[in-house]
Amino acid sequence: MSKRFWLLFFVLSVFITTESVQGRTNSIDYVSKESIATLADEQEQPNPEVKFGKPFNIEQCVPGLDANNKIVSNKMVIYLGEALKDKATGSEVDATGNAIVPRGYKYSFHETRDSAESGTGAIANDKLEIANPAAHDKTLYLRVFPVTGEGDAHVEEFILSIKDQGCNLEHRLVKLPDMYTCAVDGKGTFDLSNASNDLYYGQKEVELSVNGSKLVGPLNNYEAADKTVVTAQIKLFGTNDVASRTFTLFAESFALNPNDASLTANQSKEDKDGKRFGIFDLNSAKSQIIPENDEVDFYSISFHLTESDAKGGVNSIPKPEEFEAADGSVVYTRVESKLTRKNCVVSGKKVTLKVTEKPYIPALDNVSYCDNNVTSFRLSLTEQTIIIADGRTIVTEEEANEEGFDPTDKFTIDFFNSKEDAENNQNKIVGVELEVKINEARQIWTRITDLTTQSFNTASFYASIGYSKLKTEHSTDRTARYCQIDTGTTNSYTVDLRNNDSFYIGKLRTDQFGPSLNPEGAKLTVYYYKTEEDAKNDIRMDESLVRNYPIGMGEKSDLIYARVAMQKEFDCPLAENYSSFYASLGTTPVVEYYPEDATLQLCADSQTGTITPIVLGVTSKDLKGRPLSLVWMKKVYDSNNNASWKTLQVGEKLTYEAVEAGEYTVSVSFKNEPYPNTESCTVGRSWIIKDLIEVFVENADATGMVNSLDIDEFGNADVVIGSKGGLSGNYEYAIDRGGFQMNNRFMNVPIGNHTAWVSDVASGCMAFVDFSVFGYPKYFTPNGDGYNDVWNIPGLKGHPEARIAIFDRYGKLLKQMSAQGEGWDGTFNGKPMPSTDYWFTVEFTNDTPGKDGDGQKVSYKGHFSLKR
Repeated sequence: MSKRFWLLFFVLSVFITTESVQGRTNSIDYVSKESIATLADEQEQPNPEVKFGKPFNIEQCVPGLDANNKIVSNKMVIYLGEALKDKATGSEVDATGNAIVPRGYKYSFHETRDSAESGTGAIANDKLEIANPAAHDKTLYLRVFPVTGEGDAHVEEFILSIKDQGCNLEHRLVKLPDMYTCAVDGKGTFDLSNASNDLYYGQKEVELSVNGSKLVGPLNNYEAADKTVVTAQIKLFGTNDVASRTFTLFAESFALNPNDASLTANQSKEDKDGKRFGIFDLNSAKSQIIPENDEVDFYSISFHLTESDAKGGVNSIPKPEEFEAADGSVVYTRVESKLTRKNCVVSGKKVTLKVTEKPYIPALDNVSYCDNNVTSFRLSLTEQTIIIADGRTIVTEEEANEEGFDPTDKFTIDFFNSKEDAENNQNKIVGVELEVKINEARQIWTRITDLTTQSFNTASFYASIGYSKLKTEHSTDRTARYCQIDTGTTNSYTVDLRNNDSFYIGKLRTDQFGPSLNPEGAKLTVYYYKTEEDAKNDIRMDESLVRNYPIGMGEKSDLIYARVAMQKEFDCPLAENYSSFYASLGTTPVVEYYPEDATLQLCADSQTGTITPIVLGVTSKDLKGRPLSLVWMKKVYDSNNNASWKTLQVGEKLTYEAVEAGEYTVSVSFKNEPYPNTESCTVGRSWIIKDLIEVFVENADATGMVNSLDIDEFGNADVVIGSKGGLSGNYEYAIDRGGFQMNNRFMNVPIGNHTAWVSDVASGCMAFVDFSVFGYPKYFTPNGDGYNDVWNIPGLKGHPEARIAIFDRYGKLLKQMSAQGEGWDGTFNGKPMPSTDYWFTVEFTNDTPGKDGDGQKVSYKGHFSLKR
């Protein structure tokens, strides 16, 4: 909203009466428009925010007992509108002076804050019913929101106190709601027939009165002026208890701006009788129609050709932003106020339409040249100048500037590249020729200026170079298939013939390596015709019919004709030929697919490693329960990585179990054709199934072994698990059958065979890889320096049963030993062995508790180097 509006709101909040703050009546005391406008222009501060008052708390007593000590009602009724008014004064502003429902806002009541914040689940008719009530406090919520639907809602809470102590009859009565209707001739008609029943749960001894005068029935059409206060008094039968409540009758109305409304437009054309026509944006008159200084968005305004149409709310002008009318025409308005509770209407205010006496510009054809053999061409604007002049005297700018020039009945004509330039008389096109490229359409604006009055008018046309020889893709009695969902009727469908444009232009040709049907990139369109004679004579279908061509479900249309042409900016010959086709409408299967996610993840069983199938499925939602036929396929690749689709399953089965990664698709059609004269349609869906998560041990060698030598002399390894794939990249890790953890590093993993597990947190899918822990020195240096002088496998020192054998490169046994001994010193029979590679074998008992193979004998083979 504008700064001026917010300032206006601030000023009004000081000067307007309580009723006008609420915006529920026609009593509005504005300060003057001039003073507000002046004050607004002087202010430099930011726009003030709307301040909302806090609703009043409500107190009411439970129904109690009647004269015969019977419970009056087992339910309690509270009209929550009481929270909007001070109980003592009737004021609709709170103690801080802020309106609870500011002007320009409406409200609703809610039982929860979430409901109030979202604007859902409002308490119907502001009427809360509580069964078997007992004394308690209940928090309720008031939602205040703009009548325009734009901007944020404001939510405030208040307390409903239900009491059963210190209650008299008046405390137990129901607060009757105020009533609203639209005023006619200053009065409204109200239905008061149920007020007696509502006051105290159906008790009949109720009297209604206004200003002390009793109202007598029937009261279903009671006429009253605005703000009439009605008193409802009850005398409890069999007692002397008397109590009363009041409610107000609001006969809502509003007054439109009393000033005349009018619009002015430039002349768009002139008929043979000399009557001028202009194109008007009627919406721009709305600010002249509504009450002065008010917001347009507070009202719904429609425009009508007659006063009776405006009063009846029928035949509104469909495009008020582009309404063409003659000078002196009038239109009538129908105004609905969103500020009134009943959306009251005032109709009949006139808007007078005036067409300025600006220079007339006749309708201008495009300036076009058509030739397949040129790349550019210079187009002359001379002919356009003659048409625009229309017999008037045209002079050049130089002539107009000569001393003593008489401007009477003389005009200038200029050309521009944009509307803005034409209106501002800047950046004129110099000369009478334009160079235009082939397949280009330049929008050119012209301006004619009356040198006597300096009034001017503008218009545009296209200067274009198009192709002179075009072709329509040949087809005779072709069938163009359309697909739509079958709604159970046969005659309520339309299709868009423009879906055939690409075919007839030649964009869908299969001979991709042959010559193009039409010049590449040509700006082409297709015209459609009802008959062959129309196609020959270029009598085109209306575009609305092209876009919404009627056809019955399962039916084929009459023969339709198509002909290619340059787009409307080009005045070039149509294609030398035309083609024909039928439109055929077939029904489409209505199905749902599952899983809904397009990307899925293969899973392996956490105990066995067996892949769990992913079930891809289709659920039929066909209106008539017709059987379906499904084709399940998977994309496969050959040795050259060329893709193709492999058929996996054909038939009526609605599911397929996938156990491999890849791209899967299903095509769904009807098993039997629903309609005999047309072919039904096929729908489909694809899924991407990602492979099992790739698991690897980061510090294992190519054989999957983790060397424990440098970690722990007892053979315990530091293992780091890595992973790739998955849906989220968020993993948990485990080794063997231990618990999962977020950290992928595991300490003290014992020697032996193990399994590393990874679980994808998003999908719950698991994957694994086997690895082993077994370490030994890769070399030793028996040179007597105290470092690496002997070779042994320290990780096996906890395995007294282990036996190690060392061989030379020819397989000769050099040493047998236990891992608990001192190791090999690099000698054989006391002689030093040369620097080279040696081989070993070792056997020991597996020690991996909780894993298959625990306690079994295992063996390793490897080699190491002796360096001197």
